Amino acid sequence: MIEVFEQYLKSVDAKESTKATYGKALDCFSKWLEGRGTSIYELRRENLLEYKSFLVDSNKSTLTINLYLSTIRGFFKWADGESICPNIANGVGSLRTNKNTFRRMHLENEQGAQLLTDAYLPKRVSGVNAGVTRKLNSNEELIALRDFAMLNLMLRTGLRTIEVSRADIKDITKKKGRRILKVWGKGHSEKDDFVVLTDEAYLPIKEFLSERKDAKPEDPLFCGAGFGHSGKRMSTRTIQDICKKHLRAIGLDGHEYSAHSLRHTTGTQILLNGGNMFDVQNVLRHASPATSQIYVNTIMEDKRLDDASEELLDTSFKNNQ
Repeated sequence: MIEVFEQYLKSVDAKESTKATYGKALDCFSKWLEGRGTSIYELRRENLLEYKSFLVDSNKSTLTINLYLSTIRGFFKWADGESICPNIANGVGSLRTNKNTFRRMHLENEQGAQLLTDAYLPKRVSGVNAGVTRKLNSNEELIALRDFAMLNLMLRTGLRTIEVSRADIKDITKKKGRRILKVWGKGHSEKDDFVVLTDEAYLPIKEFLSERKDAKPEDPLFCGAGFGHSGKRMSTRTIQDICKKHLRAIGLDGHEYSAHSLRHTTGTQILLNGGNMFDVQNVLRHASPATSQIYVNTIMEDKRLDDASEELLDTSFKNNQ
């Protein structure tokens, strides 16, 4: 591999497995350069488009090709910042994914806020008769506090339903002075990962736990309520049903909206708020950066819809009749 590529890999703040994936992408690019008998210092933007065509013809999957292209963009951005060579990869886009592939929808900012508002503790709820309200009983208050704390946590950390189900109260701890929640992720055998709990994510949990008078550290962080279920660990199905109930309540009733939409929202919002693909990978704990590329594609599709170029033609071809 070219020495400057190795320098770039050393500068990347990522897991070793992730660096290995980037290294594989750069090794492919290095071999392509070697076959052309050229170096990165002689390349122009059109040469990168040729490399993109080379990847398409190599029968690699769309996700793999987009990962390789993303790695190249990351390298040239770094190289430009280090004054090694100009960023000729800026604007070299990823491949379009199959539009017919079913995907979960993320929530817009207003929808996320509406979801939390619906779940937030309504001190008074509608009664049987129109215009009549009643106070929530203690069990209803606890459920409302739980649902708000859980949905808020999922939106702000991207936890999977299995990770929410497995979480215990004692998993909330400190690491280098930061409050975290230990995570037992999908496919793992122990709680070997974590998410950072900001005050916005933690305070609703604190309020919920303050109402569970007999809760012990080893108890589930989120538990069932009502006859026969009080204090018991919730299944992933129960968590999915709670998410779906509140999504329906704000008008998001399609199959594309589910508990996973909250995780999808987390990844998308990270990018919309100035984060990059590495940030998405770290927060969502993706084993492969190729998975994180999905969220980049989502942003690109949203931008395509928001700034539809077809609108430029609205004043063309006027019918004079």
